[in-house]
Amino acid sequence: MKIIKIDPSIIRDIRYATRNNFTGVPVYSIAECFLEEVAANALQHAQREFISLGFSLKVFDGYRPLSVQKIFWELVPDETYVADPSKGSRHNRGCAIDVTLIVPTFFS
Repeated sequence: MKIIKIDPSIIRDIRYATRNNFTGVPVYSIAECFLEEVAANALQHAQREFISLGFSLKVFDGYRPLSVQKIFWELVPDETYVADPSKGSRHNRGCAIDVTLIVPTFFS
């Protein structure tokens, strides 16, 4: 499920579709975040709560294809930072998300 469809107010900064990531090269062909339905609904609920407090979520990554996990492992074969692709990760199942909390800036 695309997060933009469940809540377009969630800011997306899909770094792995750009050079601005630890690999230095784009590893995604599109800048989109996908999540499994339960995770997406939880994210939407959190966003509603944070918006009511004057904050917003900013998402960097969600579902991660195994092919990308293998690229990461080739670059950084250390489970402190990257999941071993032979074991998989919650990202590979669309159940994990890289996210931060921000104070939205509005320009008039």
